[in-house]
This record gives sequence, C-alpha cells and structure tokens, in this order.
Amino acid sequence: MHASKGRSLLASVEAELIPLPSSSTSTTVLMVFSELFELFPSVICCVVSTSYIYHADQSGVDADQLHTPLFPSSRVVGFLHLDFITDPSPGLMLGSCVVLGCCLSSFAHRRQDEDRYQTGIFVTLAIWAVLLGRGVGASYNMITLGFVPWALCAAMLLSFGGHSVGRWLVGRRRKEVESVTDNKTLTG
Repeated sequence: MHASKGRSLLASVEAELIPLPSSSTSTTVLMVFSELFELFPSVICCVVSTSYIYHADQSGVDADQLHTPLFPSSRVVGFLHLDFITDPSPGLMLGSCVVLGCCLSSFAHRRQDEDRYQTGIFVTLAIWAVLLGRGVGASYNMITLGFVPWALCAAMLLSFGGHSVGRWLVGRRRKEVESVTDNKTLTG
C-alpha cells in the first residue's frame, strides 16, 4: 500500500515537470538553451536599462546628453565598440524595455502550464528588488529600470533552475521506488 501511494505522488509531481531528455549531452545543452532563450536578450536589455538610468541619476540630466560610459572599456574586439549598449540613447532604452517585456511575456506564457509557482516567484523577486532598492537609498527610477529588470531575469533563471532540480529529484525518487518495488517482488 505504501509503494502505491508513493507511486501516485510521484506521478502527480512528474505530470508538472518537463521531461528531460537523456539521450546525449548535446541534446541536453540544446534543451537548456531553448528553455532559457529569452534570458539572453533580457540580460542585454537589463544592461541597457541599468546603464541608461545610471547615467540619468548621476547627472540629473537626460541620459542622451551624457557621454561617459558606465563601463570603462566598451571596446570588445579591435574595431567593435559597444558604446551603444553601455551609453544608450533614449530610443534604444525604449526599444530595450519593449524587448524585455516581450521576453518576459514569452517566457511566462510558454511555461505557465508547467510552473504553477511562476507568478509567485516573479512577484516575490520584484518586491524584493523594490525593498532592496529602497534599502540602499536608490531613486524610484533606478529601482524601476535598474533593480526590477535584474530581479525578473533572476526569476526566469530561478524558475528554470527549480524545475531542473525537481526533475532530478523526481528521477532519483523514481529509481528508489522502482528499486524497492523490484526488491519486494524478488523477495516476496
């Protein structure tokens, strides 16, 4: 009776988790990349919004009038400069906010059936970012455009990480239950 109860609990937890392919390492890496695809442009958008609001808060003027980059060296490779990311224009800032919103919406919509705690994770981390920002004395602009976007990226990562750990634990538990069941069958 205990084994059947364990199996039904295990089946209900498995139903909520995305199956992780076990065929090869390259397949697993590809799956991780596809699950976190929205995170990569979101991080770039967070850098742009943080740079923009940092410049605006430091000078007290519009960020499009500032010319000192947030990061000391914006040169990546020889001729390639990333000043447009580290010292963004207002238009790039607006575009960045739109892309960030689309990435967050896509991630949340795609995973809404698989993660019933996702909304709670996003809200909790957003509130944490606001409280952290107020605690360090940041302006409301810095909290909204600097702290909250990073917290939402962390929520995306936490949501994926939680499911990965859940899949691992369910797989481990399944092996234990099957082992115990097989041993009882052989001895009984």
